[in-house]
Amino acid sequence: MSLVIECDSCNSRYRLDLALVKGHGIRVACRKCGAAIIVLSSEVATLPTKEPKGAQAPVPRPEPERSLPKEEPPAPPPASDPGFLSFPELAAPKEIPMRPVFLLPAEPPWFLHPPVIALAVLVLLLAGIAGFITFTASGQKALATVVSAVQSMWRR
Repeated sequence: MSLVIECDSCNSRYRLDLALVKGHGIRVACRKCGAAIIVLSSEVATLPTKEPKGAQAPVPRPEPERSLPKEEPPAPPPASDPGFLSFPELAAPKEIPMRPVFLLPAEPPWFLHPPVIALAVLVLLLAGIAGFITFTASGQKALATVVSAVQSMWRR
């Protein structure tokens, strides 16, 4: 059984197999614009799975036969014309196949969690300070000032 989902950004429609919706739901990426489409399992649970017992299928009405005028394709230009190029694949429109949907994990990877990002920023900041103190003359002067201030505090 499948579900038709629609991208909120570009209104592209995709068919999603309901067997892929596990846990709290699933997040898929739109092939056209890349926006995330979130399908919650609670939304899937509210979909009707069977017809109610009392419901009957509607009786189809016979449609009157219509006769449409036959369209004849235009005659191709003579093949002897050197300026004419033939593109047979463009002659008749073909059915557009369904585009596959890239599946994304329901949760972001471990390195995108806020505590991990904060720790990485702190490490980079400390490494930058250490590099400034070690490799610049003004950093060594500032370090000497801080060390002399700490020593004077201890001597009191």
